[in-house]
Amino acid sequence: MIASGQVAEAVNVITAAARKGGEEAINQLAKTGALNASNFQRVLAQGDRVAAAVKAALLTTLAELANIVGCLRLISGGHKIVLAVTSGKNMISDATNVFEYIDPYFRNCGLDVITKSTPETEVAVYEMIKDGTYKQIFGGFGENLGRLCLTQDQIRVFCRDHRDWLPTEGYATFFLFKVNGKFFVACVSVGGGRLGVSVYQFESDGVWPAGSPYRVVVPQL
Repeated sequence: MIASGQVAEAVNVITAAARKGGEEAINQLAKTGALNASNFQRVLAQGDRVAAAVKAALLTTLAELANIVGCLRLISGGHKIVLAVTSGKNMISDATNVFEYIDPYFRNCGLDVITKSTPETEVAVYEMIKDGTYKQIFGGFGENLGRLCLTQDQIRVFCRDHRDWLPTEGYATFFLFKVNGKFFVACVSVGGGRLGVSVYQFESDGVWPAGSPYRVVVPQL
């Protein structure tokens, strides 16, 4: 539940925004002649209609804003996506039963390490709506990066059990994971019905475009 203090804070923000937006709207309409001294009183007499219009706009806007996080928009809202319990012993480098291509970097650079076991974990799926680097994409959550990580075993389970959430036609889905104190991004793509997984340094300055359906999967916060 949203705390009463949070509601009060939100109302204050909305009130200030409505005051500023209302003044700008009235002045703009007055300049165009749509509002004048003779018809303005008729507008004021219909305050209930104004309130209904403001409420309708707020319902739409607040719902949209709640689903936007930096470069991303939540697309799994209303769906409960749960990863099964993992032992942490299944590494991506060995997951040939899930991926038909596995970047040799996982093994060659020492990323094939056993991790902790994990309980059932709910995750959320986002889609990019703005261009961004990995730092911008994951940094938009405003969270400690560790909270956004999945283990390699969990990434494997997601791709095995929730493949329908992966975009097709070669577009990537990004998963943040951590090995020996460093962050990496696993990029899973589906092409020709086949899954492939590559890995990138989190610090990479490459920019991913928002015009394509790139997705991000993180634990439900």
